[in-house]
Parts: sequence; structure tokens; C-alpha cells
Amino acid sequence: MTMEKEKISQVNFKMPEKDKKEVTAIFKYYGLDLSTGILFVFERSSAYKEYSFNFKASDGIR
Repeated sequence: MTMEKEKISQVNFKMPEKDKKEVTAIFKYYGLDLSTGILFVFERSSAYKEYSFNFKASDGIR
């Protein structure tokens, strides 16, 4: 049995530096780097066909 490799696409986008730093801190709080956190959001949105989850960072990182 051979498994085909999934084709991987690269996605690039721009965002304000302030927002990037804030989002990076939130993902770091949960043990994720920025790329993994963004991939998590995309995969979750794709799986549920909606954006229906919340991150709560209440320990002073916001």
C-alpha cells in the first residue's frame, strides 16, 4: 500500500506588526508558534465549515 503525499501550498499575507506580536504572544501562551497557530485556525475552520471557537488569554498577555 502506497500513501500519496499531500500537496502543500504556501500562503503569505501581510498584517500590522502590532497585531502579529499580539497574536504571536497568544499562540505562545498556548504552546504554539505563529505558523502552527495559524494552521490550527485554518484546519479548524475547514473541518467545521465555520469559525466557531474562541481563544481566551486572560493572564495579562492582552
